[in-house]
Amino acid sequence: MNINHKVSRRSFLASAAVLAVGIGMGANANADAAKAIFRTDAQVAGASNHIGAEQFKSLNRSYDSATPEARWHRNSRRGWISAVALRNQRIAEYIIRESYSYRGWDTGEQWEALKKLWMKESSWNNKAVNHSSGAIGIPQLLPSQHSVPQGYRWDARVQIEWGLHYILHRYGSPAAAWEHERRHNWY
Repeated sequence: MNINHKVSRRSFLASAAVLAVGIGMGANANADAAKAIFRTDAQVAGASNHIGAEQFKSLNRSYDSATPEARWHRNSRRGWISAVALRNQRIAEYIIRESYSYRGWDTGEQWEALKKLWMKESSWNNKAVNHSSGAIGIPQLLPSQHSVPQGYRWDARVQIEWGLHYILHRYGSPAAAWEHERRHNWY
């Protein structure tokens, strides 16, 4: 799946203003509305470094309440990226920092390979479905070949943890999985 959706800064701010008025923040609250919509980065990477169930639900509500135009962030390297993709990348960063940093997956080549791999597979969308293969979620688990963990279909954390475990045991590292993806168009 490839994201080529582009939104101008003006339409983004207009959407943020409409949302701000809709949630009672006032007509001149463009920046505050944008911060409220996209507080996911700050929340996930905050001082507590812990994503509880309530925080996770709050992140989802922030995304779900945003207008379609406001659901996209400017990514300086590759154009636009969805807010949900950024949220899921922050969740992955946290999980990797906690469980895989000793393998060097949290920086450099390994992290970049994982970002590319899951961007190509699902655009980091935890609701992604490949209708031709039946693969679901961020890492594109095939239910016909693997047991589906409880909560996998809706919880990005469960999907990311499953995907990291799969990569570790099948390929040894995200870079090796990405190389396989590049050669065979699947991993």
